[in-house]
Amino acid sequence: MAPRSETPSAGGRAEQMRERLAKKAAERTQGSPVIVSSLPDPRAVVVAGGKSMEWVLWALSALLLLVGLLYSPAPLVLCSVAHTAWFANFSRSDLAFQLRALHSVAAGLGMVPALRLPVYAALLANVAAYLALGFDLLERLLYCIPANRPENPEPLSFDFLQRLLTEPPPTKGKPFSVRAAKGGPGVGSDGFEYGTSRAERRKVR
Repeated sequence: MAPRSETPSAGGRAEQMRERLAKKAAERTQGSPVIVSSLPDPRAVVVAGGKSMEWVLWALSALLLLVGLLYSPAPLVLCSVAHTAWFANFSRSDLAFQLRALHSVAAGLGMVPALRLPVYAALLANVAAYLALGFDLLERLLYCIPANRPENPEPLSFDFLQRLLTEPPPTKGKPFSVRAAKGGPGVGSDGFEYGTSRAERRKVR
């Protein structure tokens, strides 16, 4: 009688998934080489008061959002496109670029008078929260996309969303991430290993 093949544990499956997603993330990074090497990364440039150039750019965006609400959205659109282009110099696929591209699209939507107030008010609240507390809701929503979190491949769930919203802001210079659940994907609080794919769930029926 042939010995039964051992099924991989949930920890092994999670590790394999992390490796695959990390490999894809590395491939995307390699596919986005720096365009202008002499252009500094705003996240690494410290200006007066210990604030980074990245923080100053968001503060400028907040000011131009007020200008857009009261006068014209044109300055905000130009600033947002320039902001996005600056970060596109370093990556055209990472979370930082996606966040700024999303802001550029939202700034463009403000060119439509009927959309300007709700869109710009929401953006201003989000930017103000980041400037004051380091909390960026749009960044956290983009983190829900599996391709943006190769270090944490767990599926969307109420527990994940709760940790997403309560995760402390990252330290300066570090990208936002959510700590994986205790036990890893597919492991319940009681230690029971659940199937994490449709094929695996069929096996236990």
